[in-house]
This record gives sequence, C-alpha cells and structure tokens, in this order.
Amino acid sequence: MERKDVLSGPGIGREFLSRYAGYRPMVKLLMTHGKIRTTEEKAAHLRFVVDRLVSLAVENSDASRRQAYRFLNDNRILMRLFDTIGPCCSEEGGSYVRLNPIGGSGSASTMTMVELPTIVK
Repeated sequence: MERKDVLSGPGIGREFLSRYAGYRPMVKLLMTHGKIRTTEEKAAHLRFVVDRLVSLAVENSDASRRQAYRFLNDNRILMRLFDTIGPCCSEEGGSYVRLNPIGGSGSASTMTMVELPTIVK
C-alpha cells in the first residue's frame, strides 16, 4: 500500500517528513540573514512554512512560542522571531515573505531570492 503523503501534491522528490525537515535549516538562515537563494519550488514551500511561523510570532502567546519552538529548536532564532520580526509584521495583513525570481544558469532550475522585507531594509 502506498502512502498518501507521497502521492499528493508537488514534493521535490521526498516524503513529507523528509521535505519538512529539510526546510528547518533554510528557515533558520532566512531568519538570521533576511534573504536566501534557493530553487523556485523550494521557495514556494518555504513561503508557506515561514508565513506560518511569522503568524505565530504576530499572535505572540505562550502556545504560539511552543509551536514555533517545536519547529525551530533554537532559542536564539525564536527570540529574534518573536522580539523583532513579529512586531514589525503586526501591521501587515499576511504574506510576510517576498519571492523574487533571479533566473537560472543554463539548464539549471529557476532560482529565486526569498526575502523577509522586515529584516532586509
């Protein structure tokens, strides 16, 4: 019997848990530096994850801190998310991540610059 999470939706060639765990380092880099460069498909999935984490930071409750910590596993980045990124994004209505296509080289996949506009100013 095949698993449903393998068959449903675009998946960059990995099962759900492997794909989701692969976003943790990218999210940490994005929270630290404010922008990263990745493929277009990974950027689309990364946008969903980061928007969810920033929404938790805007809410700023104990439960939302616990949920964010379950994904990030890093107190330094958690503090940055809730102390600097969350308050800056509280005026925005959503879609906290900006995706800028920067093209690919030759036959490579299309590259995208993923930015948190509240950090990159």
